[in-house]
Amino acid sequence: MVELFKYNIEQYKTIFMDDKVDLTINEYDDFDVPVWESRKKGRLVKFKVKRESDSHDDYINNYGNPLCYVRKNYITLVVESNSDKVSLKIFEGSRLRVAGRSYFIIDKSMEFITMIKKTGDLYYGTLKHYQKKKKFTKTLSKNNFVFNYSPKLLQTLRNSLFSDEYASNAPKQLIHALDVFVKDLSGWSVGTKSFTEVLLKYYLDKKGIKYPNNFPVFWSQWERKLNLSDLRKHNNKLIDTFMRKNDLKGNSVKKALHVCKKINIPMLNLGYFLFPKEWINQDYELILNLLDFDSIHSFYNHDLGNNIDELNLTRAELRRVFDIFKLALSNQINLHTFFDHIRYYRELVILGEEVKWTSTDVKTFNQEHSEYTERIDYYRKGTYSRIYPDYMYEYLSLPITVNEDKYYPVLLDETSNYIMESTIQSNCVKNYIGNSGSYIVSLRKGSIDSEIRATIEFRIYKIGDKITFTIPQMLGKFNQKLDEDWDTPILLLRTKFSDCINDERFEPVKIKKTFKNKKELTSETYWDEMGSLRWSSVDITSYYD
Repeated sequence: MVELFKYNIEQYKTIFMDDKVDLTINEYDDFDVPVWESRKKGRLVKFKVKRESDSHDDYINNYGNPLCYVRKNYITLVVESNSDKVSLKIFEGSRLRVAGRSYFIIDKSMEFITMIKKTGDLYYGTLKHYQKKKKFTKTLSKNNFVFNYSPKLLQTLRNSLFSDEYASNAPKQLIHALDVFVKDLSGWSVGTKSFTEVLLKYYLDKKGIKYPNNFPVFWSQWERKLNLSDLRKHNNKLIDTFMRKNDLKGNSVKKALHVCKKINIPMLNLGYFLFPKEWINQDYELILNLLDFDSIHSFYNHDLGNNIDELNLTRAELRRVFDIFKLALSNQINLHTFFDHIRYYRELVILGEEVKWTSTDVKTFNQEHSEYTERIDYYRKGTYSRIYPDYMYEYLSLPITVNEDKYYPVLLDETSNYIMESTIQSNCVKNYIGNSGSYIVSLRKGSIDSEIRATIEFRIYKIGDKITFTIPQMLGKFNQKLDEDWDTPILLLRTKFSDCINDERFEPVKIKKTFKNKKELTSETYWDEMGSLRWSSVDITSYYD
C-alpha cells in the first residue's frame, strides 16, 4: 500500500504531585484531576497537585516517576492505496499511568473505510481495544450508503483529542484526507457533494446501475434502500426497481421520481388511501408535492376511518375534498386542519348528523371548518360514566380500619366525582376518566366525605392469561408525596383491589358518554397485543371534560 496522506498528533499530559500529604485532611476539594486513593490508618488520602505540563520532555523524563500522573494520547489519520483498493484509517490510542502505580493502562482502536476499485464495494469497520487479544470488539458493514461517514469520522478525530487547538484543526485535515481518497479512486473531487454521495456514484457506475441525477435520495432512508439483488431483477434500472419494490405504477409517478428531492412514501400512500388512485396518478404536480413533503406526520388511518368510503361522500364531495387536499399540500391551508376537518366530518356522521362537504377554496373551507367545530363542540361537552361490576363497588367500598382510624375507599366512575376529586386534591385526575386501563380510587380518612384523602391510580394489564396491576401514582393534595401513615391502609387497599381483579366475576371497565342532547355512545374494552386495555370504540374518548 502506498501512503497518500498522513496526519499524526501526539499529546502529552504530566501532572506533578506533592511528595507529602496531611493525614488530618481527608480530601482536597480544590482540584479536579485523576487521583490515586489509598488507605492510611483508616483514612482516605489523595495526592495533591503541584503543577501540570503538556511537554513531551516532561512526559519522557517522568515516565517512571511514581509522584507523577503521565498520559500520552495519539491519533493517526492515513490514506493508503494500491491497485486493488483505497483505504482511509484512523488509529487512536492512549497510554497512561496514575501517580503511585508502576503499571500503564493502554488502549488502542482503529476505524477504517475501504473501497474496492474494481467492484465498487464499500467496507466500513471498527476495531476497539485491539491491544487485548481476546476481549476486543469489531464491526464490519458492506455497501451501507445510507450512513453518513464524514460526521462519524470527524467525531472520532475530535473525541480523541483533549487539546482545543488540535480539535479545531481536525475538520480541515479530514476534508483533505477525504479529497485525497476520492481523487485516487475516481479522479473526482468531493466538492459540494457529500463524501458518501461520491462513493455511492462510484458504486453505481461499477455495478452498471442506470440511475437518475437525484440518485442519493433513494438511499436517504434505511427502509427505502435498494439491494443489488433487487436491481438485477429489473435490468439494473434504479427507478423501475424502486417502483416495483414499493408497488408504485404510472408514468407520472416515474417522472416525479426522477426529479423529487425527497421520497416521502407515507404521504404518497396517504393520498392513495384518501382518493382513487387514478386521481393521484393523473396529477404529476400532486405526486411531486407528496414525495417532497417536508416531514412525515402521524396521520393514523383509524382517526380517518379504515376506508374513505365509510364517510359516504358523494363523488362530487370527494372531488371537493381532493381540491382542498391539494391546497393543503401547497400550504394555503394547514394540513393538520385539513385532517381535523375530515375527523370532524366522520364524528358527525357517526353521531347521526346530516353533514355535507361543500367547501372548494380557502375561504369556504375556513367557514365550513368553523361550522364543523361548533357542531362537534356541542357533542363533545358530554359526561362520562365508567361501568364496573357491582361486586367491585360493594367490596372496595368497605371501610379499612387501621388502629383507631378508618379509611373509606371510593371507586371513581362519573365525570362529576372525577372533577370533584381534582378540585379537592388540586390535581389533574379529572383527565383520567378516559384512560381505559386506569382505575382511580379515592381513599378518604375519617369519613366518606373527608377531604383528607389519597388519590391512587391502579393500572391493570394482562400477562398471558393473568390480569395484574401496578400503582404508578398515589399522591396527596397538590400531588404531594404521602407520609408513612398511609402505608398500611394503601397496602390493605392493594390486597382488596387484587382480590377484585382476580375474582371470577371480574369484567373490564365499560364506558358511556351522554351528550347534552341526550344522545349516548357506549364502548367496551379489549386487551391489545401488549396486554394493555383499550376502548373498542376509538372515538368515544377522543375528547372529554
